[in-house]
Amino acid sequence: MDIVVIAQLVTGLATLVVASILIWQMTIQKKTLDVAHKDADNDFSVQVISERNAMRRWFLDKLNSEFEKKLNSGLKDLSQLEFQTLAIYFRGMATLTTTEWRLERVGGNPEYYKFAFNALFTHKAILDYYKEIGRFFFTHGNFGKPGLGKIADLVYEDLSGEKIGA
Repeated sequence: MDIVVIAQLVTGLATLVVASILIWQMTIQKKTLDVAHKDADNDFSVQVISERNAMRRWFLDKLNSEFEKKLNSGLKDLSQLEFQTLAIYFRGMATLTTTEWRLERVGGNPEYYKFAFNALFTHKAILDYYKEIGRFFFTHGNFGKPGLGKIADLVYEDLSGEKIGA
């Protein structure tokens, strides 16, 4: 065999070894990234639960029997302070929900978001607030990922018995 042929064989073999090592490294890197993504998703899930609970605790601290009666009778019965308290709570929950939707938490599963809206729309005043003010946030505030407003509308319609939107 001539030296050029041997050099070509050695070069080809070396190229094959290097390519195999690179493929092996890419496989390891993919597994590492998958674990990191899962860890980040788990951390985000815990943060979401914590934040929702903090907002609920804040709202419950503001609640008394008179305020709750007014929440059950509708938005029109709230004082200015009660209205502002409800608005702050609603916007906080809405911001969290739209962020989850945009980041496709739980794979963007609509059932998760229906559950979240059912948990938010607990009183007539909150349903009224959604219809009169908050709906716009869900229908126009999902920058880059529409569709959450439709889910919210479905839950609103189920709970209120009233059609909404076009």
